[in-house]
Amino acid sequence: MTAAVHMVVRGAVQGVGFRPFVWRLARDCGLRGRIRNGAAGVLLDLEGDENALARFRARLGAEAPAAAVVESIEVVRASWRGYTTLEVVASEPAVGARTRVPPDRVTCQACQREVLASGNRRHEHPFASCSDCGPRYSIISGMPYDRSRTTMERFVPCADCSREYLTPDDRRFHAEPIACPACGPRLTLLDGRGEPVAGREDALAAAAARLLAGEILALQGLGGFQLLVRADDGQAVARLRARKRRPTKPLAVMVASLAEAERLAHLDRAAHDALSSPAGPIVVVERREPWPLAPAIAPGMRTVGLFLPTTPLHHLLLQAVGRPVVATSGNRSSEPIAIEVAEAVGRLGGIADAFLVHDRPIARRLDDSVVRIIGGRLTTLRVGRGLAPLPVAALETAGRGRAPRLAVGGHLKVAPALWTGSQAVLAQHVGDMEDPETRHQLGVVAADLAELYGIRIEQVACDLHPEYWTTRWAAERWLPTVTVQHHHAHAAAVMAEHGLLDREVLAFTWDGTGWGLDGTVWGGEVLRVRGEHARRVASLRPFPLPGGEAAIRRPERIAWGLAGEQAALLGLSPQETRLLGTMIARHLHTPATTSVGRLFDAMAALVLGIRGTSYDGEAAARLEAAADPADDAVYPLPDGDWRPLVAAVLEAIRRGEDAAHIAAGIHGALASWAAAVAQREGVRDVVLSGGCFQNALLTTRVAAAVADQGKRVYVPGMIPPNDGGLAVGQLAVALLSER
Repeated sequence: MTAAVHMVVRGAVQGVGFRPFVWRLARDCGLRGRIRNGAAGVLLDLEGDENALARFRARLGAEAPAAAVVESIEVVRASWRGYTTLEVVASEPAVGARTRVPPDRVTCQACQREVLASGNRRHEHPFASCSDCGPRYSIISGMPYDRSRTTMERFVPCADCSREYLTPDDRRFHAEPIACPACGPRLTLLDGRGEPVAGREDALAAAAARLLAGEILALQGLGGFQLLVRADDGQAVARLRARKRRPTKPLAVMVASLAEAERLAHLDRAAHDALSSPAGPIVVVERREPWPLAPAIAPGMRTVGLFLPTTPLHHLLLQAVGRPVVATSGNRSSEPIAIEVAEAVGRLGGIADAFLVHDRPIARRLDDSVVRIIGGRLTTLRVGRGLAPLPVAALETAGRGRAPRLAVGGHLKVAPALWTGSQAVLAQHVGDMEDPETRHQLGVVAADLAELYGIRIEQVACDLHPEYWTTRWAAERWLPTVTVQHHHAHAAAVMAEHGLLDREVLAFTWDGTGWGLDGTVWGGEVLRVRGEHARRVASLRPFPLPGGEAAIRRPERIAWGLAGEQAALLGLSPQETRLLGTMIARHLHTPATTSVGRLFDAMAALVLGIRGTSYDGEAAARLEAAADPADDAVYPLPDGDWRPLVAAVLEAIRRGEDAAHIAAGIHGALASWAAAVAQREGVRDVVLSGGCFQNALLTTRVAAAVADQGKRVYVPGMIPPNDGGLAVGQLAVALLSER
């Protein structure tokens, strides 16, 4: 018997080679009809033998491409139309995306081989892609995903590319960014003033020569400009740091292959998988010693951020240079990355010696994603190219029937989250709200998300802190707002990721600072949380933060606030100690804080002699790097009281004990306190969240200590533990609050 059906396949099914797969599967099953993209997903009108249709349906989800995620398949009977062919046809007209918007994907191995093989028609083509790889989110201007709704629209395919696009058995069958040297984007090399010095075939070789000569190259990548220098040239790295005003924050290194990454760092299976994944993030791993590249790449750290080439352009450039390169965001410190050529020349002209650019517009700014392997599992530190927009499937149950809304995060590492009415996503990293241009970009990203998904935002969720710029911005939207306490949002983000929103959990939310319900600066909290309700059950003993936010850059001041006259080893001047004493005694610009992050800062000042920092979390990161991970020392921290801990650390310093042992004992103290609280509270499910849990040693020690109490411990994975994941928790609480 014959039959006709209409199918709607929902999920991540656009921009992942799904339509070509469906065509081939339908052909193998002897079916006829039409396949097209639509706002809801991929739409199929198929006719054929009843048994063949049943086989097709059974194989559709089971055999889908690796990049595809089939969330549902809706099948309804349809009228017989008598199709005589099987075709992929133009997309159904629609406004907005009800299906998943695809992230960018790094160059696949098949495209790599073509680009590097002499004689291939795409040999040395910097913009090769296919159905399995290439730009997606960075070039999409609208959904459904078709070439006409991307920045590739301006490039008319040549006859050869058109033939590949229409050939069902070709790898580029309906590959929307399809191009070749004859019809695709082209490179140009500009000098430091923005004047052309080489074009087309000569541009890449000339850029490589400049890198080899020690110059700084600004390269127009997939989601924005990157600044590149030779990673083995200490003077070039120093120049980059000086010009970019980034004195100590670690720089990422791009390597040509996994084998080269193995020579530079210790890679476990999780790190291998992350480096070679289609997302292609920067992966923070433990570096090998002796370190063969410039020491200034990651001063004071045991780790380094490595990643593989993300586009054919990067593959070709690294092949020409023949060594690893530092590849960092194309911006000045705290500014958004540049995406347009004129913008890059204007903003990066004092940093870069040359610009390697192209004529394919970038639709939206995307920093590289950053992940770290903690306890053998991937933890995302920054959502960007390759991961954004990141689905948060667990929120789709909480949000069902609720109007679209936006969550805007906190003050640092801002990344907004969106509920569209049918799906929840975490958007790309925007940045810190200290810079006016970055603040402007938050509005740009919010408007872009609303347009891309075809929605009208009806509510904004934000932080409780009244002075955060994001909180004020939300209030100025003339929309209803929901304020969510900072650490409640941290906890809810992990709960949303692991599907725990309907359970009570014990949440250890440790970070730098967050506005507390009592108006003080929280940061070392233990909460009992069930959905939209949270109650603090423990915290670190409050201590003074002399100078408030300004003390974050001066960890020695925090240490003096903890240890007072006992901290003579800090080397503060008599004038400064008198000033600090007066500030603390009179409570002048000295808020109380319970912050574990600030405790780490103070300990780093005492143990390592750190005087001043240049980026958020630097002192704490260096304390982790100093600790011996094999040392199970534990200093006292009874009931979160830091006074015995400080006394033990000062005594160890006086005895001349090794910094690696002391730093390990500080981590052990926090793990021991967490275990005691978990045992006392008796809650089975425990979550860890907040920026302190970017620390691999702290996370593994706390998780192990709590698990020894018979608890189930949940740690951040795809949602960042830092403030980059805060908006997911805000969105979760906002959605649950309507129940």
